[in-house]
Amino acid sequence: MNSTFFLRLLREVGDYDSAIAGAVGEVYAEEKLGMLKAERGCRGIDGYIGGRSVSVKTKEKAALNHHYVPIRESNYGVADDLLVVIIDGDDVSHLGPIEFAKLEYYEKPDGSERRYKITKIVEVVEKVSGNLL
Repeated sequence: MNSTFFLRLLREVGDYDSAIAGAVGEVYAEEKLGMLKAERGCRGIDGYIGGRSVSVKTKEKAALNHHYVPIRESNYGVADDLLVVIIDGDDVSHLGPIEFAKLEYYEKPDGSERRYKITKIVEVVEKVSGNLL
């Protein structure tokens, strides 16, 4: 079974912030970036790329300009890097992995999560890679 099957399933469900979207992002990271999946129940870490721990978040491209990636308070500082998988119809791409330490964030008013703006993640990725996305 390849990632196309999962994309079709995700499109049929229609909720890109569901657990299915997260699974699609992780399968993509495994297949395309060689991510080694973390053990089940590993808090805040989805896998490892190049020996560094990674948190994978999946977003729909249409929502990128006004979206953020949330990281729960209990997961602050757990993963080394953030990987954002972007779904656009049948196409999938990604931002990162990028070190959390290089990213700006703002906190939800109640302090329960940090929010990383997608637009700021794009800026950092462009600076680090030297490529415009």
